[in-house]
Amino acid sequence: MHSIVHKRPGRSQQQGVVLIVTLVLLVIITLIAVAGASDISLQSKMARNSQFSLNAYNQAFSEINAQVGVMKENQAMLIEAANNDSYALAAEDLVMSVPEYEQSAELSFLGEGDAIIYGEKLGGGNPYRFELDSEATVANTGAKSDQTQGLIYHGPSL
Repeated sequence: MHSIVHKRPGRSQQQGVVLIVTLVLLVIITLIAVAGASDISLQSKMARNSQFSLNAYNQAFSEINAQVGVMKENQAMLIEAANNDSYALAAEDLVMSVPEYEQSAELSFLGEGDAIIYGEKLGGGNPYRFELDSEATVANTGAKSDQTQGLIYHGPSL
């Protein structure tokens, strides 16, 4: 009778295959980790830029609100804008100015005459229409916001 002898591959051949499979798996896991890290980095940059844009918006809008408060107390800017069609606010006139932002604001005179709000004409007198534009840029980021507010002065003649 013949006996069948099964030869198993040598132990050194098996270890070589395991090494190759392990290296392939390690490369795949490394590629997945690198892709995930770059995706997280991109998302972080997007969130930071979104925050810069929101800060610029808030700064520009806050300046408009502050300037409206100033104009309620003192109509000098309104008179200057009405006489010259516009009035660019100087840096010292900016109420909400902070070093991290480049800011500007301008008050433009649009004319006098009927003021219509929500389809209704304001009665009495001859109101003056203005537009207040405020721009804020977060320094060294490029994030910028330009906000505009319409104003109606309904009071004594300027």
